Formats: sequence, structure tokens, C-alpha cells
Amino acid sequence: MKNRLIAMAVSLVAGGLAYLVLDDLYIGLAVAGVFLLSTVFLIAPAFTRYQRKAAIIHQAYRFVNNFIVSLSITNSGETAYAAACEGVSDPTFKEITARIDTMSAQERIEYLASYFDAPFYPMFLSVYSIYSEQGGDCLTVADPLLKEITRDEEHTRKMRKDSRKVLAQFAIFWAMSAFIIGFLRYGLSGYYETMLHSKAFRIIGVSFFAIALASFFIFSRVYTGLPFQVRFRHEEK
Repeated sequence: MKNRLIAMAVSLVAGGLAYLVLDDLYIGLAVAGVFLLSTVFLIAPAFTRYQRKAAIIHQAYRFVNNFIVSLSITNSGETAYAAACEGVSDPTFKEITARIDTMSAQERIEYLASYFDAPFYPMFLSVYSIYSEQGGDCLTVADPLLKEITRDEEHTRKMRKDSRKVLAQFAIFWAMSAFIIGFLRYGLSGYYETMLHSKAFRIIGVSFFAIALASFFIFSRVYTGLPFQVRFRHEEK
């Protein structure tokens, strides 16, 4: 919902700016409409799914880490599972775990593989299967996995921090571009009336908004890593 509200605000700003610069209500409404459809139904859901995926991977990290630590102390899969679940507060996760409450610990963590869409989760299942069959020191068996997920978590945090910086820079760039264009509307007021009657000026003005929207699509594609067709699917809450 937050992403869609931001998309709506951006669409209104784009439409208002188009009307301000070109002094044409129909062009302003058209720009606002195109931005609204593109950002609300395509771009915003992509960011929502990206954020959701990142959150689930972080949950998987906490779940696996808590499970292994608890297992090393208690040597009980059931106790380890209960301790791991306490570290995840997501409502969807709670609903899933409630449905599978009668299964064994092994069955439950295998079932959760469809929820924890993390690259290291299959390795976790293998480690637990080996430990269940062969026994031994849990921390020793799981040591490569713990190192791997710790590296992944640290890398993800760094990437998330860098991505936010890039997103802020992108937003500032287009905000400054919009400010400059709006300023020229009044800074060149002596020539503006003449420019409005120029077909070339209107084409350039409309092209600016087309380029801006195209850059939003390209940026969202690079930022989220999601292909364009994914955005037509139902948005997860």
C-alpha cells in the first residue's frame, strides 16, 4: 500500500508539472493517467514483491540460525523448531505454521521450504537430515551453513544500504529536474507565451515526461531484478 501511495503522489506531481509547463489541461491529465497506470499497477507492485522477498530471506536467516543454535543446546528437533518460530512474527508465517502443527519437526521444516524462498534453505534441510540420521555435534555439522548464511546476510545488508543510496540519488535527480523545469516556467516568463505556441516545444515537453517514465521502468528493473511480466501478477500483501 505504501508503494502505491507513493506512486499515486508521483503521478499527480507529474501531471501537475506537465500542466504547469505546457499550460494544457488535457496533456496534464494524460501524463497523470499514464504515470498512474504505469507506476501503480506495474512499478509499485514490483517494489512491493522485492521488499517482501528480502524480508522473507531475512526471516529465513533468523529461523535457520535460531533452529541450529537451539538444536545444539537441546538436541531436540521439536524444541529447536519452536525456538526458531518464535523469531518470526510474520502473519503469513504464523498461519502456515498453525496449519502444519501436527507434523513432525522434519516434515514442518521441509514444508516451510515453499515459504522460505532463500538460496541457503535447501542446504539447511540437508544439514538437518544428516544430523538426524548420523548424529554428532550439531554446530560442527552446520558450521559451513552458518558461515554461508552469515556471509549472505552481511552481503544483503550492504547491498540494501547501497541500494537505498542509489534510490535516494535517483529520486533527488528527478526532483531537481522537475524543479528546474518548473522554475523555467516563470524564469523565462517573457518568452514563455511564445514558446507555448511552438509545436517543437510541446513535443520536447511531452518527451521529457516520456523519458522520465522510461527511466522509472529501467531503474525499477535494475533495482528489483524482477522481469517486467512478473508485475502483472497479484501483489502480495
